Amino acid sequence: MQCQQVSELMSLRLDRSLPPAEERGVQEHLAGCPACRAEEALLQRVDGLLAGAPLLAPSAGFVPVVMAQVRRRAAWRGVVRGALALFLGALGLMALGAAPYLVVALLTLIIADSPTTISALVGVLGRLWGVLQTMWRAGGLLLRAVWASPNWLILVAYVALATALGAWWARWVVRPVQRVSAQERQGRSLRRTS
Repeated sequence: MQCQQVSELMSLRLDRSLPPAEERGVQEHLAGCPACRAEEALLQRVDGLLAGAPLLAPSAGFVPVVMAQVRRRAAWRGVVRGALALFLGALGLMALGAAPYLVVALLTLIIADSPTTISALVGVLGRLWGVLQTMWRAGGLLLRAVWASPNWLILVAYVALATALGAWWARWVVRPVQRVSAQERQGRSLRRTS
């Protein structure tokens, strides 16, 4: 056996948990290696000192305090995971909500044949940019609220507020953009028929 292997097995030998074959190998090595014998003697002295010391049990309040911290940390991780899932979901919904506008914008670019069409396209893109900025700010506000609030009721109130603001935005911003697009399609079809 090598000195490093014997050094790793010495504490097991002190605990009397070394298999017989390894015990014989350690004894043979110790018989021929003064450095390892000195290390073993030192470990035996330390073991003797520790064996005489009484074992102290933790105080009665120690376990509940540690478990409360573990629960708080687990709850915090759950909040962070939930906020991340909410943010990614909102981002996905924004992408889905923006997709029709982007398709309309691309189609309008392809069939753009008049200055009014280009002007309407610029208006739609401007509104889309405003919508994206609003959603970004709302997401940032929500993340800051989640980050700063350890209370679930406040978190629920923030989510409800964000949902209400999103509904308000959908009613007053998205519908006018859809009406403009519909009016523009009607205007284009009237121009083509005449």
